[in-house]
Amino acid sequence: MRDGLRAIWRDGFRSFRGGRRCAEIRPCSTCPMIDLCNAGCPARAFTAFGSVNSPDPYCPPIIKELINKSR
Repeated sequence: MRDGLRAIWRDGFRSFRGGRRCAEIRPCSTCPMIDLCNAGCPARAFTAFGSVNSPDPYCPPIIKELINKSR
């Protein structure tokens, strides 16, 4: 089991750790906090929007945008 977990960590989560293009994620690309948060959590972004190249849905500006879209 230990070798399996190593392989998953090394290979299975690569997209969550490496291939994110934060400067291309909207509205993160224009946010003054981008250097601090790097577009938030890629796992939450993937769960909510189906792509690691999406914004973190727990980000306050994203929450506000989602609420405005639902009205």
